[in-house]
Amino acid sequence: MECEEAAVEFKLSTKLAFLAGMMKISQVEMAQRCGLSRITVNRFFRGHTQIKAGDLVEVMETLGIDLEKLVDIRIQEIMEGGPEVKEHIFNDVARVLAGLDNQVKRTLLEQIHWWGRSAIEKSTRGAAERIHSYLQGAQA
Repeated sequence: MECEEAAVEFKLSTKLAFLAGMMKISQVEMAQRCGLSRITVNRFFRGHTQIKAGDLVEVMETLGIDLEKLVDIRIQEIMEGGPEVKEHIFNDVARVLAGLDNQVKRTLLEQIHWWGRSAIEKSTRGAAERIHSYLQGAQA
């Protein structure tokens, strides 16, 4: 178990180091912002040491990651049935669609495209456009 935890922490520290590099935040700057020594930041980023939970939160916040918000989101997901439950629903929808007459299926997909293209989230609009492309290809 300890080896697995160390591997996960190493991966997390490496990812955080990569993100800091992408954001052009030096180890010196990270140390100053988080109240840590540069050596501690360096050793953590290389996976050679652990840091306290509070220090990890500081590092993540410096990188724009709000851990408390992520926990709140996860709590809300579980209270609403969780993504696992929602995933089953999407699988059921796909099964129903697969078993429908082609014209009924096309009509439903056109409606999903119509509603999806007006969504606020870019990823949802992108998914709607992929549905539209599928419909165009199925027409040929």
